[in-house]
Amino acid sequence: MKKCIITLFILVTSIAAAQASTCIKDLNGNGIIDANTEKWNCLATEPPVCPQGIMNCTTAAITFSGMINASPTNVKDKIGITSISADSQGTSLLISGWMCSNIACSSGNIGTIKIQNATVSGSAAADKISRIVGNGSDLEIFGCDGATACAETMIGKVNINGALITGSAAADAGIISIAASSSTLSISGMTCSNSGCYQINAGTLSITGLNAACPAGSQYSCVDVNGEKKCSPLTCNDDTYGGKVSPGQQICVKDFNNDGTIDFGSEMAICRQYNNKYYCPLQTQDCSATENTAVPTCPSGGTLNLTTKRCESSPATQDTCPSGYTLGSGNICAAFPVCAQGTLNNSTFQCVTGTINSCPWGAQYECFPNTEKNNVMQCSNIPCIDGSTQGSTPKSSDSSSYQDDGPKDNTGKCLGTLMIFNGKPLECRPSGVNTNFFNCCDQSAGSFLFVKKMCGEPDTECVAKASTGSCHFIGDYCKQEWPLIGCVQHANVFCCFNSMIARIIQEQGRSQLQSFSGWGSVGAPDCRGFTVEEFSHLDFSRIDLSEYINATKTKMNNKMQIIQNKITKQNKSVIQEKVQ
Repeated sequence: MKKCIITLFILVTSIAAAQASTCIKDLNGNGIIDANTEKWNCLATEPPVCPQGIMNCTTAAITFSGMINASPTNVKDKIGITSISADSQGTSLLISGWMCSNIACSSGNIGTIKIQNATVSGSAAADKISRIVGNGSDLEIFGCDGATACAETMIGKVNINGALITGSAAADAGIISIAASSSTLSISGMTCSNSGCYQINAGTLSITGLNAACPAGSQYSCVDVNGEKKCSPLTCNDDTYGGKVSPGQQICVKDFNNDGTIDFGSEMAICRQYNNKYYCPLQTQDCSATENTAVPTCPSGGTLNLTTKRCESSPATQDTCPSGYTLGSGNICAAFPVCAQGTLNNSTFQCVTGTINSCPWGAQYECFPNTEKNNVMQCSNIPCIDGSTQGSTPKSSDSSSYQDDGPKDNTGKCLGTLMIFNGKPLECRPSGVNTNFFNCCDQSAGSFLFVKKMCGEPDTECVAKASTGSCHFIGDYCKQEWPLIGCVQHANVFCCFNSMIARIIQEQGRSQLQSFSGWGSVGAPDCRGFTVEEFSHLDFSRIDLSEYINATKTKMNNKMQIIQNKITKQNKSVIQEKVQ
């Protein structure tokens, strides 16, 4: 069915750190992975890429568009741009600047510079931005807080992923305009002297670079392979357990709490080696020790008297004892018993030839000196395995969704089925083996840049949407499972929309319509939008928008507080100047 979607989705890219890894594919469809023909070592790129199915990525040049102008003010130290930051989607530069009335000045948004074929992150803010320098893929931004002549320092960076930025722009009294055209940023500023302030050409920045896209889908990363951007639709999986274990090292793993997930802090350990065998230090029990004994023996010609604990013999002749015996009282020859093996225990009068350690788990489990517990003899019933020989079972959720692929007329009007408030399935991965134990679902304040750096594009896009309240949580599933061990990586699945209000209407509107039966499953999420007919049947009086209203109020209150703080700061500065 052809359809048109009236929501816009912006994709962001990132690179995830990874360790040595392999990729697999059941080429013959027999359900069994042949290690010789259906398993490959991934290339040592960053991130690793599978050599099977590798293909060239398509590339597009990074371009800029937009024009920013800070309106002139009548306050000498309140001129020009005050902040440059990336938007939440990483597709634009948000610019703020001074705006003054007759009684006070405040900083507010004055425009946006759009960026195509690249993602941006970072921010910088100050009372005055006086210089911008290109350094690699970073815009280094300098400025200061206070009067026009305040000491300039670097106040922050904005990163443009994949770009090479050269050039610089500077204006001592502040930068006031940015004109973007293709790959160039032309910047104007102000300079001041005793006779007044006037506008100058501050300089230009040149941005070159390419954004690469994988033909197999945006969820696959493009990496540099011998100078060319390539990708593969096969996933590389870490065979070294998130870098915690060396290839070939023996490990033991057990899901103690039966939650379906292996906690690599408490449910995995590196095996200990003893007597050329490996033993697991998890779930250990103290072994019980029993002595292996034998009856002591007497020198030739005597017998053991258990009462006296001596060997006794009659004299061979009068006053003469056999060899090894000494004549004692009662005309009896006596000698100390000896042990053919071991040592004599005088209290038990037994020869101790060794100690037998018994494992409470059963005789099939051997005991070993546990170095983690002062070499106490212990045993475990958890087997040791070579992690590098274990196969893996990767799984995925169906992330296909309704696409904007319907026919349109020459005015752009949709001629197919119009979908209103259409959603998109997205997922992110909590801490696990494939994320190097980093939480790629972290939505806490200040976490986005770390997620972008450590995780892949699907995680980054999901977190960017979910953090705005635009996503409905469906559930989680096991994304990576190890045979004989269990799940080592989960994934959280969402239906994400273009806004919080769209998500609220979807959540409360679906229950009003018989054509919807939930949200599908984690394996096949149903994130489709409403048809025009379905949308017309919604009873908006039954839709509670208090969550959206409260969020909007909180956002506005935060903005007002920021403005109030700036005004208070500025008024204090004015008073101090008058006092001086």
